[in-house]
Amino acid sequence: TPWGLSLADSIDCEGRSLLKSFVVASAERGESVHVFCFDLPKEEFQAGFTPQVTTRLLHHDGFLDPLGWAGQARAFGAAMFSVPELVALLASETRGPVTLVLDSLSWLLLRLPIPHVCQVLSQLPRKANAAGRVV
Repeated sequence: TPWGLSLADSIDCEGRSLLKSFVVASAERGESVHVFCFDLPKEEFQAGFTPQVTTRLLHHDGFLDPLGWAGQARAFGAAMFSVPELVALLASETRGPVTLVLDSLSWLLLRLPIPHVCQVLSQLPRKANAAGRVV
């Protein structure tokens, strides 16, 4: 069954190392790992991963043009955070089980209505499953 995990960090206790450990574990299980980066550029997020892990990562760039103001064609902006958009990305780019990484959820919560973010996260596993993806 699908499940979710949220990591909280602070100045005293950073969570990125633990997040990266989960990414490595998912990649080593053979899952495709979709990483939606809002806090760091792709290169910085994947620093320290082995080539075997980085080949399993599919990046969706929310860092360079997060609000869509620059018109970056491949940017994943906050306005794109919806169930249909996410399911379409997962269905078109991968086969088999998928891990979805949001780095960071707090960035989305500051820019989108909290009920919207909660609804997307709640509905995504069911809708992805209907499209043939296990999230």
